[in-house]
Amino acid sequence: MEPTIYTAKAGNVEMRYFTFGEGTKDMIILPGLSLISVMESAEAVAGAYEMFAKEYRVWLFDRRENLPTGYSIPDMADDTAKVMKVLNIRNAYVFGASQGGMIATCLAAEYPDLVRKLILASTAATGKELSENIVIKGWIKLAEERKIRELILSFLEMNYTKETFLTLKDSVSDMEKMVGESETERFIFLAKTTGAYCLSDEAGKIKCPVLVLGAYGDRIFDSREMKDLAAKCHGDLYLYEGYSHAVYDEAPDYKGRILAFFHDDAVEGKSV
Repeated sequence: MEPTIYTAKAGNVEMRYFTFGEGTKDMIILPGLSLISVMESAEAVAGAYEMFAKEYRVWLFDRRENLPTGYSIPDMADDTAKVMKVLNIRNAYVFGASQGGMIATCLAAEYPDLVRKLILASTAATGKELSENIVIKGWIKLAEERKIRELILSFLEMNYTKETFLTLKDSVSDMEKMVGESETERFIFLAKTTGAYCLSDEAGKIKCPVLVLGAYGDRIFDSREMKDLAAKCHGDLYLYEGYSHAVYDEAPDYKGRILAFFHDDAVEGKSV
């Protein structure tokens, strides 16, 4: 059954989310930048994370509905914290991917009572390198020129391995129909925030256990940036061979690795 989409209100913040699972522990998923809201894939996400549903109440949060001028990654973390408090979520197990990992970094640094354990996936903390990221800058340019089909193709190609990309190409036309003017403007706005703030100092404040997961073949964030992030937050690190940015969707043992870390089981890490 497809999860119901709710809207949480915390002061002037309105944020869409969905939740599933019957467990007694809270798990938060903060997704990455996307052209089509992950809310449209709620059923698929719930199915992909079904193994968590017995032990955890899983919550997936979108970005806030009305994006204010000057909105930043730390602002996104503040908004997430406000919504978590309204929903009475504390001491959560947090998984943040890509831009969601940046938000999770700030969340754990500034709101330690809200985060028990943290996984940062396919993400980075540096500022200058991200502001010059040619992949993200290319996406912004395609979006501004309203070359939506080309943008979708580039997004899929940069995120996934060649094999997965070829299987997804047939769905591009359907995806293109889901992207209107508001979705395009929202994507541009959020993409421009990605490289606008250096999170290195925030990463150094994190006190909870951290696992950084990524792939050597990531074509959006260099694996060296992930090694640097793990060092700054004194976390464990595991990098996959043979995968790209969206390794969290493709590696068959990925979700089991998340579960093991949240269980306090040993995680095989690679040296930083």
